[in-house]
Amino acid sequence: MMESAQKEKRNNQIETIVVILLGITAVFTAWASWQGALHGS
Repeated sequence: MMESAQKEKRNNQIETIVVILLGITAVFTAWASWQGALHGS
């Protein structure tokens, strides 16, 4: 019982990390395209 609870917790931590990384990537991509539009390239 305890083992599966730890496994679930680890899966939740991995999901959280993935969501944060995807968020950072999305923000960086938006910033990069905005910079590109700003400088007319």
